[in-house]
Amino acid sequence: MMLHRSEVRPGLVLFMNPTILFEQGVVAEGVGQPIDTPHYFICISVESHRSSWISASSHNGPCRLPVVRKSGHPGWVGRPTFAVPFHRWTTAFEALVRASEGLDLSLPGLRNLAALDWTPPMAVAA
Repeated sequence: MMLHRSEVRPGLVLFMNPTILFEQGVVAEGVGQPIDTPHYFICISVESHRSSWISASSHNGPCRLPVVRKSGHPGWVGRPTFAVPFHRWTTAFEALVRASEGLDLSLPGLRNLAALDWTPPMAVAA
């Protein structure tokens, strides 16, 4: 996968293991219980050496918003996607690398991307 710092920007999507994110010191804020199985995460902001992410699911549910403009690996674009905008995960670059290692199938120059048609509520407060 070889993720580079310059690739981490709003709209980047990585398939990551949240257990590893927690082991690496992620700060999870928001409504509801954090997930504990590998999921796609969408970057919503980058500040210095940390970035904030929201999780995504292929299942609709309360407070989830559709993500319809996507590009990248078929595993990302080939299914419906709903973001969980009220739960923000903030972490350092090194944690992203470890949590996505062996899971994320995107490649440099062909990353998974999402263009959100709405502003994540917690991104406004960041």
